[in-house]
Amino acid sequence: MNGVYRSKEYNNLKMDKGVKSVRLKMNIELLTERVLQNAVWNREHNEVSWYTVQFFDGGSKSWSICPMNMYLYDGLAGMLLLMYSLKRKDKRDEIADIYKNLKKRLFQYTDSGIQSLEHLQTQNTGIYEGESSVIYTYLLLYQEGAGEEYLDYAQRHARIIEQLIEGDAKHDLLNGNAGAVQALLLLYEINQDKTYLEMAESAAGMLEKSAKKQECGIGWITEEGIPPMAGAAHGNSGILMAFLHLWQVTSKDKYEQLAEKIWSYEESLYNPEINNWMDVRLGKQKVDDIGAMAWCHGAPGILYSRMKCYEYVKDQKWKKRLGKDVCRAYKKLKEYWRRDSWCLCHGICGNLWILEKASEILGNKEDIFNSYLACDEVKLLPQERENPGLLNGYGGILLYLIRR
Repeated sequence: MNGVYRSKEYNNLKMDKGVKSVRLKMNIELLTERVLQNAVWNREHNEVSWYTVQFFDGGSKSWSICPMNMYLYDGLAGMLLLMYSLKRKDKRDEIADIYKNLKKRLFQYTDSGIQSLEHLQTQNTGIYEGESSVIYTYLLLYQEGAGEEYLDYAQRHARIIEQLIEGDAKHDLLNGNAGAVQALLLLYEINQDKTYLEMAESAAGMLEKSAKKQECGIGWITEEGIPPMAGAAHGNSGILMAFLHLWQVTSKDKYEQLAEKIWSYEESLYNPEINNWMDVRLGKQKVDDIGAMAWCHGAPGILYSRMKCYEYVKDQKWKKRLGKDVCRAYKKLKEYWRRDSWCLCHGICGNLWILEKASEILGNKEDIFNSYLACDEVKLLPQERENPGLLNGYGGILLYLIRR
């Protein structure tokens, strides 16, 4: 269970700065040891991974145990990002050894994928749970100063994406071509090679073909049996970012026109009675419902999307529209950021990270972030205790805490 709570129900503990610092340091140390103790090496000590647990598909309440995949959301790409940040703070040889091994594993994965698509773990193109997540990880590390080779491998991995774009059936930011558009545009903005812009436009063209007309605007079926969703991970917010980003880069009106239809459908899902966007997975929401409150679904992810989109657009109509959405979503998130979960995808740390960025933009100086994180002990849900993943587990919680 992962409840949502009104933030005013939480009475902040009165601690001096020294005590808060000790508590925050303790949380970081406990999570660091958890990551290191759960690492699994092969006999030759040249491959490292972690076990993860997941629910079986089809609504079963049974768990499956499996090794990590290669991607950013809950895989080795995410652990590489974590280990880079960790080794800058903690100089132990063990951490440096894991980082070096993960770097080698990701590079080998790219090289083998170039040789044959059969070596890939999926045919997904998304920026969190697909091949674009490998590009995104490389680019994040390159931008943080980890080395020129990461840019080189991002460009190599783009050759893999080029072959997958036409076959994408996921569409969304997490798994599909909306994520590919974002990763390819980031790569283009760094090296100005128009090949990547052309690839991004090709992915956008596939998205346009697969869009489903709605009473208001357009949407995409990203989960069988469920109407087009609102939200960042699987819904129109994530796809809106791709098209407004393309409009900014190319100045082509067709992308703005598509963005208008994408925004219109999501706006039709906004319910002023709950100050949130309807979660179509749950059917019609009641007036007293809170609605979805996470990066993946609901107001927090929509706030994240609108902030990114606001950076992309210059048009005043869009500025006004997006600014209104930012204020609506910020008000909701500020009131309901607390969860049982602590993870980045659907927990406290993800919500606070988004709230922190929004507060900077809106000029609010409340320090609920340090106050809460420093005072409270991180309590992991069962699925988080057994998952070191970046977005769904304790790895991402640790990354957020060390960056705080």
